[in-house]
Amino acid sequence: MAKTTRNAASKTAAAKTAASAKPGTEAPEAQVDKIERIPHPILAVDENGDATAKIESAPDDFDRKVHLPLRRKDFVNDAAFFDFKAAEYTEKAAEFTSKAVEWRKLGSVKDRARAKRLRNMQAQMAKLREQLEADGIDVDDLLAD
Repeated sequence: MAKTTRNAASKTAAAKTAASAKPGTEAPEAQVDKIERIPHPILAVDENGDATAKIESAPDDFDRKVHLPLRRKDFVNDAAFFDFKAAEYTEKAAEFTSKAVEWRKLGSVKDRARAKRLRNMQAQMAKLREQLEADGIDVDDLLAD
């Protein structure tokens, strides 16, 4: 049995998706290539990609979307790594808890969709308000009419 790589498997999946478009319609948009993540600048990296500098805690400007994941060997000791992971999981737990509370309040899928639309509209209104105020327009007077 031939061994397939991740890239080959994803290319096969993309080809199946494109082939699954209904006749007479355009194929779905191709998947966007992932951005290549880089090691955080605070970590000195050798030619093998291994960190040569050790850190005591996660850098404040660490971004999971931009930087490669921090590994156990990037930290000075295991306790520092576990502190980092504990903070990461605490953040995720808080996010899941807030989602659970929201889902209990809203109940159905239709209600959640409408609430999401409302939040998006409120964000757009806040952005528009900021733009108008930046142009010197008094929004409160405008809405009072």
